[in-house]
Amino acid sequence: SIKNVSGARAMYSPKDKTIYVVRSSKVSADEFFTAIATEMGHAICHSQMKDTSMAYNRAQYHFTCCSAAYALASHYGLSTEALNIDVLPDRLIKMGERAAKNELTRLARINKTIDGDMRMPMEKICMRDSQINPEVVARDA
Repeated sequence: SIKNVSGARAMYSPKDKTIYVVRSSKVSADEFFTAIATEMGHAICHSQMKDTSMAYNRAQYHFTCCSAAYALASHYGLSTEALNIDVLPDRLIKMGERAAKNELTRLARINKTIDGDMRMPMEKICMRDSQINPEVVARDA
């Protein structure tokens, strides 16, 4: 079963090393972007594990992945309503200075990778949505 993120269902499968996506025509580009960016973050975190054959713990990386998606969505001026980063996980609160610095480095690396991978597809989605609903784009501008 695929997780539902504000109507844009996406899920990274560590077993298959694949992101599965179901997009309804009613889902905005913003919601689609944040769902895909979050799952791309999980794929990147999994690929950076020393032994990718080990079980991937989504919960351990979920805050990092949502934070990366939040930062990218904010950078592009997209809605971040589908992302919940209001509560800092205990493991991050208990981190020492060095571990926190490593986590921020990981977050920056994830942002850079996702941004590079999603820039062109995102521009196409936004262009298509603006052609479908020109009055929404004109109102938002």
